[in-house]
Amino acid sequence: MSPNDRHALRRPDRVRFAWAATRAWMRSLEVDLLGWSLPPSAAEIDAHCWRPEPAGVACLRCGCTLGAGERARRGCSSCRSGRQPAIADGVVRLGPYRPPLSDWVLSIKNARWAGMGERLGAALAGKVLESGLVEPSRILVVPVPTAWTRVAQRGIDHTRCVGVAMAAQLGCACLPLLRHRPGPPQAGRAVTERRRGGGRRLSIAPPHWSAAILPRGIRPSDRMRWRREGYGGAHVLLVDDVRTTGATLSRAARLIRRLAPDRVVAAVLCCTEADRPKIISQPGF
Repeated sequence: MSPNDRHALRRPDRVRFAWAATRAWMRSLEVDLLGWSLPPSAAEIDAHCWRPEPAGVACLRCGCTLGAGERARRGCSSCRSGRQPAIADGVVRLGPYRPPLSDWVLSIKNARWAGMGERLGAALAGKVLESGLVEPSRILVVPVPTAWTRVAQRGIDHTRCVGVAMAAQLGCACLPLLRHRPGPPQAGRAVTERRRGGGRRLSIAPPHWSAAILPRGIRPSDRMRWRREGYGGAHVLLVDDVRTTGATLSRAARLIRRLAPDRVVAAVLCCTEADRPKIISQPGF
């Protein structure tokens, strides 16, 4: 922008322009002197022009990508045939497990990218409201827990990071109702082993673990409302990063149903694709 154009701006516009130029200069100085271990999450998302997938792309029962001619409400060929069992009362996802979303999910866990976890958690909250599977006034967010040994090793509880961001966006509480005993990791195991062992170390957390995690903006009077009134009538959102076989989410949903909520919906950042033939539409048919 030339000096003449800058002086032609009104005072509020000149202030905004000066502030934007100052922020850009400070950001470039930070990059040149310190370097970024991880870029800002908003800048990374904009650089890839990424957006959550539109409604109707994934099956609302199991989370698999729908082929042409498949309907979301009735389920896809995977969950109807049993290759990918239906999970809880529905599944909401941001997209399939492929770059750049898969790279971001791995960076949240392994590189402690909390900013990206919060950004994707807010986007997932919008997808949950768009799906219509839950009522906003009855939502209770429950992260699928990570073993304390993994949290200590990684330095971040990634599902809790995403769950708290979702609760802040939805204006509800986030309760750690489940716990995970330490054990060998699931990564690198065969699909049959994942389905056989997924979720075996999950259990209902003791009552003293279930104190509400209240995001900013939630009233302190809501802190113990769910524990005082019980979970009947709640629409529980089970939050996880990736749905691979669905065994862990299915086990978590069965445990949560013991608390008698009205509905249990799984909310994940991404889903791996089931090994199934796709129904491809051909021109002229």
